[in-house]
Amino acid sequence: MLTSLMTKWMDFMIESRIICFLWALFLVIGSILSGSSLGMFLLIFSALFAVVSGVLCAISASGLHIEIEMPYQTEKKEKAECSVKLINSSRFPLAYGIIRMTASNLLTGETTQIPMFFSAAARSDESKSLSIRSKYCGVVRLEVQRVDCYDIFRIFRKKAYPAAAEKLFVLPAMKEEAVLEPVRVPKESDSYSEYKQGFDMSETFEIREYQPGDHQKNLHWKLTAKTDRMMVRVGSLPIDRSILVLYDTFYKNPESFCPESLDEQGEDFFCLSKNLLESHMPFTVGWYDVEKEAMAYFEVNTEEAMSEIMENILSMPHNLSDKNVLMRYAESPDRVDFGSIYLETVETPEEIPLELSEHVHVIDREKETR
Repeated sequence: MLTSLMTKWMDFMIESRIICFLWALFLVIGSILSGSSLGMFLLIFSALFAVVSGVLCAISASGLHIEIEMPYQTEKKEKAECSVKLINSSRFPLAYGIIRMTASNLLTGETTQIPMFFSAAARSDESKSLSIRSKYCGVVRLEVQRVDCYDIFRIFRKKAYPAAAEKLFVLPAMKEEAVLEPVRVPKESDSYSEYKQGFDMSETFEIREYQPGDHQKNLHWKLTAKTDRMMVRVGSLPIDRSILVLYDTFYKNPESFCPESLDEQGEDFFCLSKNLLESHMPFTVGWYDVEKEAMAYFEVNTEEAMSEIMENILSMPHNLSDKNVLMRYAESPDRVDFGSIYLETVETPEEIPLELSEHVHVIDREKETR
């Protein structure tokens, strides 16, 4: 439908130019045949009027601004009502225009072209509604690419590039069936992390001065009385009970890369994260940062933290590579060990590093845990 509208608009613009050409040709021929200067006068007047119209169009285009309003999040396949406001701050009206926008799912890479037709009076604004619906989860970015402005005769076109963009978080669906069994970790651990604090108060990680957010039950009363400062005891992180969820943004086989598989991966990551939080199990999300060329980590122990990392994860593009995130994690020089590692990937790895084989659980697209 949008393609049909654009085709009709371009045809109409071509027709307008043809009509103007025929009008000029008619005046020239009429002036020659009649020997009158009236035809040439009308031709000059028409040309000047068209040029002035084009100049006013260019001035109006330079004063355009666009604002986009859209909800923070929506469900898959549900309409999200958005608003696009065009502000004309110039002294002259704009006869016709097209706002050319793109709606791109940053997870799946799908992009849709969205044209929006408008006209604007001088020093005024006009709002138009727009519905966006995504079949897959992810983050949809609505961005203005450019605005094509036309004069009243549709002869001249002036391009404007007002910067305007907003994001819409499309939530993954929580599957009704129990896709993932609750994670089971040992109740006790004999080894603790040397680098990260944790929740096990039976082993002290460090004693430090009180910070906002610390529990009063962790106050070290004897040291507090001795130093005259509020000191707290920080628990250790049992390695056997620590959990890492690796989100893989690499694929080896191009056939594995499709919107459906990426949508499944996002939903499984959401279900696993929800499962862990509901089981009162804090965990760490890990992925490979392509720009920094290093592993990145984010600790999740609250719903707010989960929402933050979900938006980040569902914005990550996938890349073709022979090396997946598990291999990059294993080769990382500053690798931190975890008791359980869950690998979220679009394709099952051919092999797992030997030193991690006892800790890794692969969640593939067939919904099997290996």
